[in-house]
Amino acid sequence: MFVYLVAVSSIAMTWDLSPLPPFRFSRPRDVGVTLYLLLVASWFAMQLPIQVLAPVFFADPAGAVVGKYFSRNHPKLNPAWYQKKSVLGSLAVFLFTFATISYPVTLGARLCLAGLALLAEALGGDYDNLALAAVVLGGWVLAAQ
Repeated sequence: MFVYLVAVSSIAMTWDLSPLPPFRFSRPRDVGVTLYLLLVASWFAMQLPIQVLAPVFFADPAGAVVGKYFSRNHPKLNPAWYQKKSVLGSLAVFLFTFATISYPVTLGARLCLAGLALLAEALGGDYDNLALAAVVLGGWVLAAQ
């Protein structure tokens, strides 16, 4: 119930249906955040292993934190490489995805998934979390075969 309460209240905040202010990292009526929350709630409802989603929980936020920190404090070390995506922020997405894939895959597959996650997060725009989730879940499905 806790997960569903968090998802519903967060969606309400995102769509200005709550007395609480929206998240700093989202825009009003942010479809990407809404779909991400629905994905997580659905995953729990289907009782699928939550550790499979670990890269989604850690990689994108790590990219944002690392990217913003280095852009603010050491901008010469962290140039943008695609639109607003920075080199070190994207490297953090790669490393956190690599480190948090919990299903059994070869080293080569892990490197490939981390690279695809980096690209998905960069190219995904408003849907970067869903694009990253698609990579991770696609790898999980392929690993199970």
